[in-house]
Amino acid sequence: MASGATASADQLADIKARGKLICGTLGTAEPFSFQHPQTRQIIGYDVDMCQKVADSLGVTLELKPIARS
Repeated sequence: MASGATASADQLADIKARGKLICGTLGTAEPFSFQHPQTRQIIGYDVDMCQKVADSLGVTLELKPIARS
């Protein structure tokens, strides 16, 4: 149990030290994450949630597309 708390604390410290939160998203699962037809940017609930977490931590958000296996 203690090792799980330590791992989370280390990950949080890593995110803050890096200055960005990296979120993986499929980009094909509307309404969670999908490409905006005009801008081609990935948008959706998952992106909004990641942005709120990044904002609360005071870091920038980086989206990484992932593939479904």
